[in-house]
Amino acid sequence: MIEITEVPSPFCGLGTDDLSISVNGLTVKVTANGCAVNTPLFEQPVIDTSPRICGVTVSLTEAAQHAADLLKQANQPVIAGCATDVNGMRALLALADASGAVVDNINFTRTRNNFLALQDSGWMTTTLAEVKNRCDLLLVVGCDIEKFAPRFFERYLWTDAMFLSDSAKRKLVYLGAAPSEMAAKK
Repeated sequence: MIEITEVPSPFCGLGTDDLSISVNGLTVKVTANGCAVNTPLFEQPVIDTSPRICGVTVSLTEAAQHAADLLKQANQPVIAGCATDVNGMRALLALADASGAVVDNINFTRTRNNFLALQDSGWMTTTLAEVKNRCDLLLVVGCDIEKFAPRFFERYLWTDAMFLSDSAKRKLVYLGAAPSEMAAKK
């Protein structure tokens, strides 16, 4: 068994990089700082790692060659649903560039909705560092942050800030939706 600390989570947009995991063969267990989003995804069982072509088990070399042949024959391939890290995405983009493929983000529907809002009225964003270090009032409109980012409050609101003397005095206002858990409360 291998113990690994300071593991980043690829499953949320919070930059969570303080997880601890244990790896035993194909089994991964989150041992510290997991949440309702990243823990089940890290701990998904890896049942079968055999490469296949049309359901028949083949060697990795055969499977890679078959995939390359399919890409060569395709007129407009799409690469989608890729759960990978930055280096994996760089490799996928290089593959897409070489093969003329389109890369489709698994969250494209949400992204498209954001583009529509941007087109209609403009858009202002901030970084998580700005929220953590400067925010004295956070207005959350129409969503429950804890559902998609369970550790948001722990990591960015109820923590020390560079430019606030007392982060416990921060105010949090929900408009249109209530928080699902207790993390929104200090």
